[in-house]
Amino acid sequence: MAMRELKVKVRSKTGKRFSRKLRSEGVVPAVLYGPGSSPVYLSLTVKDLKGTLALLAGSATLLSLVTDDDGKGISGKVVLIKEIQYHPLSRLPLHVDLYEVSMDRKLTVKVPIALQGKPVGVTAGGILQQVTRELLVECLPAQMPQKIELDVSSLKIGDTLHVRDIVLPEGIRPKVDGVLTVASVVAPLSEEEFKAMEAAAAAPPEAVQPEVITKEKKEEVEEVAEEEAKVQPKVQPEEKKP
Repeated sequence: MAMRELKVKVRSKTGKRFSRKLRSEGVVPAVLYGPGSSPVYLSLTVKDLKGTLALLAGSATLLSLVTDDDGKGISGKVVLIKEIQYHPLSRLPLHVDLYEVSMDRKLTVKVPIALQGKPVGVTAGGILQQVTRELLVECLPAQMPQKIELDVSSLKIGDTLHVRDIVLPEGIRPKVDGVLTVASVVAPLSEEEFKAMEAAAAAPPEAVQPEVITKEKKEEVEEVAEEEAKVQPKVQPEEKKP
C-alpha cells in the first residue's frame, strides 16, 4: 500500500535545554516507540510536520520514515502520529510521539467519521447533530481506512444512527459499545425552548474558587512564560531624538 513519507533525523541529546534549542531553530523533538522496541529520539522540522499534517487533513494515515543519517535502521519504518503536544499560547508544536506499526499485527486506532448526504429530516426543518466524530477500531495496518464515510441522507426527524448501524469493511472491528450514538436529526427548538436557552446563557456565572498555586504549578507557569517569551518578536528600542 502506498504511504506518505515523513522526514526525520536521529538525535542523541535529550533534555529540556536541548529541546528548547531545537525549537528555537524551527525543529521539533520527537520520539519513536512501539511494542518490543526501545524508544528512539528523533527530530523533524516544523515545516515538514505542518506539510504532512496538511496532507493528512485529519485522516488516519500510515507514514513511512525517511532519514539521511540512518544509524539505527529508522528509514522505512511504518508509523502513526500518536500525539502532538502544542504550546498553550503560541500553538507551536513542542513534541511529537510516533508509534511504530508492525504490518502483521493488529492495532487499535481512531478513524475519523465523515457524514455524507443531506438528511430528509433536515430538508423538513430538522437539525443534523454529529455526536461521535471518531470511531475506535481494531484492524491490521493494511486494512486501516483513512476515514469512515456514512450516508445519512435517509435520516428523518427523530432518527438516530448508532455504531451498530455502521457496516464496516471486512477485518475492521469497532472497539466501542454498539449503542454509542454517531449522529441524529432532531426537531428545531420551539420559541419557548429558545428563550429558556437564552435566559440560561444570560444568567450570572457561579462563583469560582481561587486556584491554589503549588510549587509544581508555579514552576509550570514559569516554564510556559519562558517559552512564550522566546516566540515573541524582538522590539528594537526607539532612538531618542536630539
